Amino acid sequence: MKEDHSKSELIFMKLINYDTNKIWTITVEGENITTQLDNRKPKTIVAEFPDMKAQQLIVAQLKKGFVYSVPEAAAWEPCYRTYINRIYTGFMPIATNKNRSDFYVLRVIGQFEDEIIFHYDHNGQLLDSQHLGKDRLTYRAILLDDGKIVLNSSFSHSGQKKIELFDPSDGSILEVQEGELLHAFDQHDDHSDSLNDYKVSHIGYNNPSKRRILRVENIQTSTTVTEIEDLFIIHNAFCAFTADKLVVHSDYGVLSIYTIPK
Repeated sequence: MKEDHSKSELIFMKLINYDTNKIWTITVEGENITTQLDNRKPKTIVAEFPDMKAQQLIVAQLKKGFVYSVPEAAAWEPCYRTYINRIYTGFMPIATNKNRSDFYVLRVIGQFEDEIIFHYDHNGQLLDSQHLGKDRLTYRAILLDDGKIVLNSSFSHSGQKKIELFDPSDGSILEVQEGELLHAFDQHDDHSDSLNDYKVSHIGYNNPSKRRILRVENIQTSTTVTEIEDLFIIHNAFCAFTADKLVVHSDYGVLSIYTIPK
């Protein structure tokens, strides 16, 4: 079922919890917000700021294990949303590779008690997660063809910044001392990415009035294809293409996957 962010201020979203098979729906029309769990009686409230309230209600369900899943979503529509967590919000690294459909994201726990790297398949299913340790923060990440990940990291106990190579197969992390990987992030922009004829940019990073907007442009014609409104961006989001999807990692802790043209 399509998620609708049209000008009529109508929003409909259906979430499912695959562990319990429960379904939760929300409809927003004007200031009226109606929610329903399974076949129970719908509940309607009136909210002064309906988008903000809807955002809070949806995230509350995502935190409980519900997900948004519409595999048949049209191009540039979300096909999957899940909640990671609302921890460190300064950086939301996504490690992707244009030759691979899987990807990784990283989050820092609490006051740098730990950093966790999450591995997802192209449908948003969590494949694995690993603990990288405390007192560290990864700014950016790149997934290599061989499955290893280049990390641009800093360490709070020393103030050092390092380029590291992480191997998910054995959990090893080695500092890169020399070679081309030292320059892997020289032209890296986490707020935009390109694939084939398309470029996507989170234009809200530099324009607070468009904080939820990601613009998709056709590189060949220099025209705007569409603008994606992502309800789960508060101030910042990183975006990146895999071989067949667009991944958006927001500061609300929500991971969104969008269908792209074939």
